[in-house]
Amino acid sequence: MNKIGLASLFEAYVAECSASLILPGFEEGLAPLVVSALLESIEKLKKKGIVVLLAEQNVIAAIRAATKVYILSEGIIIFEGAVGEFLEKPDLVKKRLLV
Repeated sequence: MNKIGLASLFEAYVAECSASLILPGFEEGLAPLVVSALLESIEKLKKKGIVVLLAEQNVIAAIRAATKVYILSEGIIIFEGAVGEFLEKPDLVKKRLLV
């Protein structure tokens, strides 16, 4: 497999939309109330058709806002699919939620 960067993933989606936003580590160091407000804002952006790429280690927070999940390990995509597909893989979910 080829190593892939977040920019490569993002490029594929940006070509299909008029606006986009990258949020790396968006919830790190923020109060839970602020994180909730950010997640609500992300939902509003998604409804407007704006692509949002979350580069986040907190899987629980990220899947609240996500429609698609990419799991990278050492630069290689080890999972790609919808949130529901991710949640249906208990071994992967357990491993990623315990990180």
